[in-house]
This record gives sequence, C-alpha cells and structure tokens, in this order.
Amino acid sequence: MINLNISKNSVLHEIGMLNSTDKAWHKKHTFLYEALFEKHGFSRDKKLNLLELGFSHGCSHLMWHDYFYNSNIVGVDHWNIHEYYQDRYMPEKHVKLGYYSRKRQDGTSVSKLDYINNLIKDDDRFSAYIGDQASEELVVKINKEHGLFDIIIDDASHEDEKTRGSFNNLFGCLKPGGLYIIEDLEDWGHQKQKNVRKDILNYSRRNSKFEYLNNFKNIDFVELLFSKNYVNVSENFVLGVIRKKHG
Repeated sequence: MINLNISKNSVLHEIGMLNSTDKAWHKKHTFLYEALFEKHGFSRDKKLNLLELGFSHGCSHLMWHDYFYNSNIVGVDHWNIHEYYQDRYMPEKHVKLGYYSRKRQDGTSVSKLDYINNLIKDDDRFSAYIGDQASEELVVKINKEHGLFDIIIDDASHEDEKTRGSFNNLFGCLKPGGLYIIEDLEDWGHQKQKNVRKDILNYSRRNSKFEYLNNFKNIDFVELLFSKNYVNVSENFVLGVIRKKHG
C-alpha cells in the first residue's frame, strides 16, 4: 500500500465540491489525488500538463483547472459536451448537486456549460477534444498540440478493451516520472474492467509484468489504491496508479 499523507483539510476536495464532481462528493478521490500528487512532486503551483479521458459535464476538468492554476488541462470525450446538457441527461438529483451551474464569487450562479465554452474559447490552458479515447489518430493530434503529459487520468468508458487501448497508446505520451491513473477498478458494480484490474493487482503484488496491458520497459511501479484504506466512504472505490521511470 502506498503511504499517503491524507489531509482532512484538502484544498482539492474543497474545489471539487464547488465544481460538483463525483470525485469529491461521492468517491472522495480528491483526498487521495492531492496526497498522491504532493508525494510525487506535483504541487499546485507547478506548470503541469494534465490529460483526463472522460470529459462528461466538465466538473472534474474545472476542478483540475482551478486547483492546478498554472497548468494546462486537456479533456477528451466521445460526445460533445452539449450532449450531456440535454434534458434527458440532466436528472433531478444532479440538478440539486449543482452539475449544471457554476457559482460566482458573489454567490450568484452561471450556466456551467456557458462557463466551460468560454474557457475553451478564451483560456489557452483549458481545452477539450471529441473522439474515441483509444484512437491512435487522436493521440497523435493531442501529443502534437500539447506535448508530453505529467499526469494522465482515464475516467472514460471503464471498459477493458478501451482502457487497454488508451494505456497502450498514451503511456508513451507520459513524461519521465509521470503518473498514469485508471479510475473505477472495483470488483463490484459493472465490473467492465476485470482484466485491467487483475493485471494491475497481479503486477503490484508480484512486481512482475502485465498479461493484458502493454509491458513497457520504463514502468517504475504499479499499485491499486483502495479508498477505504485512506478515507471514510460508503463503498471501496479503487484507483490504479502506474508511474513512469525517471530518465
């Protein structure tokens, strides 16, 4: 188990709650992420390159944008963000949680969709791409426009084949010492990432090799983070962490 210094006063968690991402209000990944990033030298003020697969309503991307205030934040999703703001994808419980609005400093709210569109248009360090997460063509395009990444997070399809395709295509786009993180590797629920979970679990226990994912020679370590080992949550959510060797 990775030794993480979990802070009860997590700044990332507070920002995540303000942006209504389930990484904060439901899974509490924010506590683990902040401790993990600090452990590996990714402090808030650094100029980093972060890519997250799975843009959805943009909640977590806004969180990364606000937290890493000097960093470049890139998002990918197979749908245009406008699709997520159609009535059929706006359940009442999400409306109450603030998925679709963004609070201003004066306490008033603005449409989150409008806010994100303005960021994409006017903020050079916030961008979004539409396409398949495992598309080699899309990876080449993003790599050409943004270079290598310090952090890559896969919170997209949560399906074995696509998760594997993304890892195999994107690990080469990770900087030395960078972190590749895969979300939702639980052994309960939809369980659509059984092979990826098994691969990471076996690698971390035996420190050997992958059977399903690509065995890159410059992998430094592999670990599964079980949320209940660090925070008080109703269910044991799981993150897969793969770090690239320095140099």
